Amino acid sequence: DEFQDTNTAQYALLTMLADEPTNNRNIFAVGDEDQSIYRFRGADYRNVARFKESYPDAKVILLEQNYRSTQTILDIANALITNNRLRTPKQLHTDNGQGLAVTLYEGYNEVEEAAYVCDEIQRLVGSRAFASGDFAIMYRTNAQSRALEEAFVHRNMKYKLVGATRFYERKEIKDALAYLRLVHNPADSVAMDRIINEPSRGIGIKTYAALKDWARQMDVSAYQALRILHHGPDAIEQESGVLLPTQARNFPLGARARNALLAFGAMLEAWVERRDNSGFESVADLLDAIMHDSGYVDALRDGTDEGEERFANLQELRGVAAQYLPGMAGLPEGENALTLFLEEISLVSDADQVDESSGVVTLMTLHTAKGLEFPV
Repeated sequence: DEFQDTNTAQYALLTMLADEPTNNRNIFAVGDEDQSIYRFRGADYRNVARFKESYPDAKVILLEQNYRSTQTILDIANALITNNRLRTPKQLHTDNGQGLAVTLYEGYNEVEEAAYVCDEIQRLVGSRAFASGDFAIMYRTNAQSRALEEAFVHRNMKYKLVGATRFYERKEIKDALAYLRLVHNPADSVAMDRIINEPSRGIGIKTYAALKDWARQMDVSAYQALRILHHGPDAIEQESGVLLPTQARNFPLGARARNALLAFGAMLEAWVERRDNSGFESVADLLDAIMHDSGYVDALRDGTDEGEERFANLQELRGVAAQYLPGMAGLPEGENALTLFLEEISLVSDADQVDESSGVVTLMTLHTAKGLEFPV
């Protein structure tokens, strides 16, 4: 079954088994080139054509009747898929009637598109023609859920994600936001806890615990302790005009741990200085610097499909951050773009979770949706 989703190795194994003398070339395959959606996993829809070449005497039965969709939807699908080459021609039909016309809407951007989707759902639910649980929103990649999730939260509309984690709950997004929160407020211990060794940079649990203990002895934040380690207590005393306790001159760890902390501290301080000097055109520029300087992007893009999907999520977050510029319209007096960005993201990411067993709108990728059906 799902023969179009087999890969080259599977096809070779299958023909070897079928061609064994004792098997009499008996083989039964069900597949459709038009439904091939797993190329990124190595699937090769051309195996359907290869099957016909390997077994020219095979009996071919076309299954062209559709039991789920209306004829209008099938006609649109037929019109699109006929542009594909190397496929078996077929004409889908149904006994379900012509059905309603399909609406094609092209938004200016993903925000406008998400607003249109939410408006249409509210309109149809308000007309009592449908319930919220009747709707499914499908998209190509998980990263594309971000704009839709934000639109739902802003309208206080309930939704559930199938086969994925909510955008702002994804690890790479929480890591990136923790980095930005730490740059915004270097005394943010929660953010520091999350990213000081993310990606791994030789600052283990014991090293970080020793740093925090040293900071407590001096009654300073972990960030300030890093600055004392980097610049020396004399320079910090001269800068602040405050005398430090004697512990400031007695760092408790060896050279290896010291060097790892020095490297991270210097990097963090450079980001903070860039923030203060407005050395970036938008929050996205600051995010780019952090993600690349820290080695996070290199660690994320490890050559796997999962790594690329996580990187796509980061790029989606970057697209949001690019809208927050120094001196942007609507920026409260005395507030910078980074502060506003983090405040507004917090409103979305802290939205209450919904009971997914209730009748709510479903969000999922097209891959996840295969085999499912919804009224709208």
